[in-house]
Amino acid sequence: MGLAYSGGYIGDGFLSIPNMGKLGSANIPDIGNISVKPESLQTLELAFNQQLNKNWQFENVLFYSKSSHTIDVDVIDGDQLGITLPPVGSDVPSYNFYWFYANKASRSEQIGFETSVHYTAEPFSITASHSFVDALSYTGQTTTQVQLPAIAQNVSRVNVIFKPWEKVSLGANYLFYDSWNATNGTQAEGANLLNASVMYSPWKQLELSASVKNILGENNLYPMLNYAPGVKPGAPALESTTFWLNFRFSFGGKL
Repeated sequence: MGLAYSGGYIGDGFLSIPNMGKLGSANIPDIGNISVKPESLQTLELAFNQQLNKNWQFENVLFYSKSSHTIDVDVIDGDQLGITLPPVGSDVPSYNFYWFYANKASRSEQIGFETSVHYTAEPFSITASHSFVDALSYTGQTTTQVQLPAIAQNVSRVNVIFKPWEKVSLGANYLFYDSWNATNGTQAEGANLLNASVMYSPWKQLELSASVKNILGENNLYPMLNYAPGVKPGAPALESTTFWLNFRFSFGGKL
């Protein structure tokens, strides 16, 4: 048996599709016929895995993908229009703008690879990986030098788990992504993200853990596909350095 409650923001500026037809009656310039279709993605992958021995394992993936009907975010900015945006149906503006989803006519082809290595030998378990993606074409451009918007070409990850005792484990994970092309034509900086945790389980049903997130205090904008004018090219999705304590108890069964 479980109980869950969830909700969403009211007044976050989201303009729903049913209310787009009411812009004219609200004296807001018409944005045309907007419909959102599912993104289309075709991909081809070639994978090669090798188990060298009981401790070492390698995994490699080459991929090619082609996408179209990219879903993007667009806005109606009241400040740029010189008006104060009123409510539209059940939707209300936020900071004098509405935002909504829309398909972009862009098409893209990209190619890349991901390679990873796993090492396991008690009390350690280590996984390291690196991925690279490059554009073959994007919105009509046909050059291997173009970089896909809002996607970092190089991404590296390292995950380490150390279990010195049966009931205690320590972990750390690191993520690096390099600079990426923002949709406003600028190049945004990448980031180095480091998290760590320790967990103690005195018996099977009980887990106690402590963790630190974003140890390096990175605050760069996270890659986001957004062509809306006047909006930052990325998302402030990285929280500052935070400390977490967690307690989990499972009912039932033997201790």
